[in-house]
Amino acid sequence: MITDLSRGTPLPEGKSTTFGDHAEEMLAHFSGIDRADLLKTIVALTIMDMRYGNKREERAACDLLNLVQAEAVKQLKASAEPANK
Repeated sequence: MITDLSRGTPLPEGKSTTFGDHAEEMLAHFSGIDRADLLKTIVALTIMDMRYGNKREERAACDLLNLVQAEAVKQLKASAEPANK
């Protein structure tokens, strides 16, 4: 399994049709881990980069943390919507 990805790394050929499918395929290689704990660790490391990294790392960290928050808000709104419209 490739562990050092770059922009030029091709996505694996498989049954994946969406980016979510690609994410599931990548995470499936680590089936023994708790995904919530993984997310918490990544967010913690990102906060550390935001505080102690150089300007490029700080900007990337802010972008990732903003993305995590935006997606969380989207999921909260989606789960709060009534099932029958």
